[in-house]
Amino acid sequence: MNPAYWALGISITLGITAITFAFKFGNWHGKVNSELASFREFINEVRADIKQILNRLPQTPTTSASPIRLTELGERISYRIDAKNWAKATARNLIDETKDMDSFLIQEFSFDHAKTIDPDDELLEKM
Repeated sequence: MNPAYWALGISITLGITAITFAFKFGNWHGKVNSELASFREFINEVRADIKQILNRLPQTPTTSASPIRLTELGERISYRIDAKNWAKATARNLIDETKDMDSFLIQEFSFDHAKTIDPDDELLEKM
C-alpha cells in the first residue's frame, strides 16, 4: 500500500472524526445551555412561590435572635393571658424541684416543663 494513500485515509478519518465530534459537542452544549436556562427559570418560579408562602405565614410571637424576645404580637399575647402572674405562680410550685440546679439545668428543666403544660380552657380562651 502506498504511504500517500495511507496518510490520506488517516487524514480523512481524522477529519470526519473531528467534524462529528464538533457537531455532537455543539448539540450537547446547546442542550445543556437550554436545560440550564430552563432550570434557572424553574428555580426563580420556586423562589417566588416560597416568598409568597412565607408572606402568608402568621406573625410569630418571638424573635429568632438570641436571647429570645417577644415581638409586638408576643407582647399582646403575654398581656392578654397575664403571663407574668401565671409564670410567678408556676415558678413558686417548681422552686423545690430546681433549688439545687445551676442556671443551665434550670433552663433545660424549664424547656422540658413547658412542653408538658396543658393549658386550661380559660387560658386557651384568652390566647
